Amino acid sequence: SEEAAPGDVLLSEILFYPRSGGVRFVEIYNNSDKPINLKGWQLANLEGDSLTNQSLITDENYQLAPQQYVALTEDIITLMGDYPVATEGNLLQVEDLPSLPSDAGNVTLLSPSGEPMQYLAYDEDWHHPILDDVRGVSLERISWETEVNDPNNWQSAAQTVGFATPGYANSQTVKASLTQAALSVEPRVFTPDQDGF
Repeated sequence: SEEAAPGDVLLSEILFYPRSGGVRFVEIYNNSDKPINLKGWQLANLEGDSLTNQSLITDENYQLAPQQYVALTEDIITLMGDYPVATEGNLLQVEDLPSLPSDAGNVTLLSPSGEPMQYLAYDEDWHHPILDDVRGVSLERISWETEVNDPNNWQSAAQTVGFATPGYANSQTVKASLTQAALSVEPRVFTPDQDGF
């Protein structure tokens, strides 16, 4: 494994309002081309300038492969029951998760040295407005390149995947692509309302 640099391990998905009897999870993603050992990494809350509710991810060696997702939860069996298409090999059971209120909260990802690698302040208003009930619906990050705390960079997981994707690619992910094509308009002069002016 190699040491993680800022931007290598990212917050990817969060379920902070589980179904009745369900469990929460926080998913992280290795956005680098190197394996990263999660031993000693932590999740925490930020209150003012102080970190609270620090929760150890693992005290054993756990290699997060390049472009691998891993969902952190307190109960893998319950999570698999709610989301049977979850990738079991990419689920990691933790003793505790930090506080994840069902309306709004925050989570910080800390390296083994205690360096904050990523901070997310989420809000239930980030869910799609058409949803009447967001219990059991995760928020998924859309783009790795866009600022993590941009509300427009998070979207409710799709119904077609069961409203969450623990341990595998987000249903709402968009990959940035560059194009060299030019934009042209034909004819160069036109009237949008067809009135001749």
